[in-house]
Amino acid sequence: MKILLVDDDIDIREILEFTFTCEIEADFLHADSGQNAIEVLRNHSDISFVVCDYNMPNGSGGDVYKHLLETNNSTPYFLCSSDQAIDHPEFEEGNNFKGEITKPYIYEGVVKCLKIYDELTGKANTLKENSLNYLPISLEILLKMSKLPCPLHIELNSGKIIKILNTEDEFTSEDYDKYVKKGVERLVIEKGDAQEFVNGVCREITSILNDAERSEENKVFDAHSVIMSTVSELGLSEKVIRAATQSVDHALGLFDKTPGFDKISKHIFGYPGKYLTTHSIALSYIAVSLLKNTNWDNHETRNKMVLAAFLHDASIKTPEFTEQEFVDETKMVHITSHPKDIQNLLEKIKNLPPDVDRILLEHHERPNGSGYPKQLTGDQLHILSCVFIFSHDIVNCIYKLKIADEEVSDASIRKMMNKDDYTTKNFIKCFEAFEKLTIF
Repeated sequence: MKILLVDDDIDIREILEFTFTCEIEADFLHADSGQNAIEVLRNHSDISFVVCDYNMPNGSGGDVYKHLLETNNSTPYFLCSSDQAIDHPEFEEGNNFKGEITKPYIYEGVVKCLKIYDELTGKANTLKENSLNYLPISLEILLKMSKLPCPLHIELNSGKIIKILNTEDEFTSEDYDKYVKKGVERLVIEKGDAQEFVNGVCREITSILNDAERSEENKVFDAHSVIMSTVSELGLSEKVIRAATQSVDHALGLFDKTPGFDKISKHIFGYPGKYLTTHSIALSYIAVSLLKNTNWDNHETRNKMVLAAFLHDASIKTPEFTEQEFVDETKMVHITSHPKDIQNLLEKIKNLPPDVDRILLEHHERPNGSGYPKQLTGDQLHILSCVFIFSHDIVNCIYKLKIADEEVSDASIRKMMNKDDYTTKNFIKCFEAFEKLTIF
């Protein structure tokens, strides 16, 4: 059995896959948009059925359904959405539409979906029931829960299973870090707790995704409030704030009016006080201020700096990482793909200014060629990438000082920035701009 899961949110696809594997053995294909789903259908003729969201960028669930009808593809289609099928007249056409899974009641919907599929095929006995007593849960999904809806266990190398957290306990970012360091990718729950767990995590996820009570205006207002409070907490100088304000407003406006940016905006600004949010905001202001002390400064390059700063960590799945996680490069092994991941995430978003994608891809390169993903040297990097990398180093100095509980000031940062690390032409100019910069 092969099932195609289509949803623009990876967490929903993961919890759907988990729920199906609670009941059956199957192979799964994933697609994050209607157009991607259509491409998968073109390339795979052996899909048993499709489970598809409706509201997605780059092609809706309705587009996927119409493709099945237009190509005379008889693959059964199940809608998985907070929308009702009755609201979309295309599902009245043809015979492919077989039922719906209503978010957040995914577990019950999956069970109903499987029963309908059994009736369609007349082969209910061929669906092998999952015989596992314990079911694996990814660490990323566990981070979505405010409180655990059931006990959580770990399976040791010996095969022994030990309970580590109880119902109502919190699985924290510190727990996540601990298990990642141990090489643990998944923990387990008892099979009998699967329905309670799925319904609990779906309530958490869909409440974040739908968030219907907040208007677009409020989303921008909230992001702006997070930015202003973070800038105040960091103690940035008035000169630094004035330099970046216009470009920050431009970026928030772009987020607000561009399809696909709304969820990214929540990911960036949705964790006030956490490293991912404060780090990205600090970087946006410092990068613009550094740029203004160079010959490369203009309105467009400042906008690019702010957008790159806000977006550069948007592909990281666990936005509650600590300062230590990011400052210590040895702890970042499991996320070294994120420069390429964010480029892939943004490639279908329109109105992204030129050069931003290159800055994002190159932001973990180093002047001496020791960075990643391409080990480029300073002479091979885009000029704006050099400004961004240098600014990123300044921000890392700020957080290293914070971790060490030392004074954060212009003087303390200057002591940490080694001029000998920046010997190529463009980085030399960045250092000269840095010597003129007053951050605090």
